[in-house]
Amino acid sequence: MLPYSDTPVVYDTARQQCISDGGSILLVNSAQEAQALAEQLVAKSLQRTFVQGSRRNAADPWKADNGSPLPYTGPDTVIGQADDGATVLVMLDSTRFAAAANFLTFQSSTCEV
Repeated sequence: MLPYSDTPVVYDTARQQCISDGGSILLVNSAQEAQALAEQLVAKSLQRTFVQGSRRNAADPWKADNGSPLPYTGPDTVIGQADDGATVLVMLDSTRFAAAANFLTFQSSTCEV
C-alpha cells in the first residue's frame, strides 16, 4: 500500500498512522522490493517515501522498528549517511535510500498491513 496525503507529515506521524491502520512502515527486504516500490513512486509522481529505518546519530547503524539491523539499504551508501541530524530513512524513486531529519515532512509513507 502506498498512501498519499494532501497534508505532509513527519516520520513519527506516518509511523503512528500505519500502526493505527494495523500495520507498520514498510521494511524493504531486498533489491526486488526496492525496485517495485520505486516503480510505484514513479507511477504516482512521487520522489520519496518514508520506509522503516531509524538511528540516533550518524555513528549508529540503521535499525528496523523492532531494533534489528535493516536487511537491505541498497547497493550504494545511504545518501546523507554522515549527517548526524538525519535519523530516519526514506527511499527515493531511483531505488536509492537517503537519510532525513525526523522533522522533515513528506506526502508519502509506505505501510504494510
